[in-house]
Amino acid sequence: MLHGLTERKVEELVPMARSWTDPADLIITGNGFKYDKYDPEQMAYILNKIPSSNNQVLEITLEGTSGSPVSNPVFVINNWGGEAFELEINGETVREDIDYRYGIESSLEGDYLILWNKIEAEDPVQLKMNIMSK
Repeated sequence: MLHGLTERKVEELVPMARSWTDPADLIITGNGFKYDKYDPEQMAYILNKIPSSNNQVLEITLEGTSGSPVSNPVFVINNWGGEAFELEINGETVREDIDYRYGIESSLEGDYLILWNKIEAEDPVQLKMNIMSK
């Protein structure tokens, strides 16, 4: 159930709700990361960084459609390691606090990145993270 305050009309909220109940398929290109699942409790895509990988780029395609739209997707990336990154959406570099926000949480299992993106689309969206070396 959707709870909260908004000035948006119900019709404007339907794509967001649909993105949670029937999320767009996620495809990872390249090595170094593995897609685990979409977690409806967190409303987030769960990925794992392979610790032994030296891959410095994560490329994701979200296969958005009208039935499975992309609406402000969230990614949780386990084993993150605390690296800084730059983010591109559909080939354009985007700005932190305007186009995306993130946080790094620590647990006994290691660090994980939580990444929120300001994207609304009913067609495929490509995200590219260029990871900076420590």
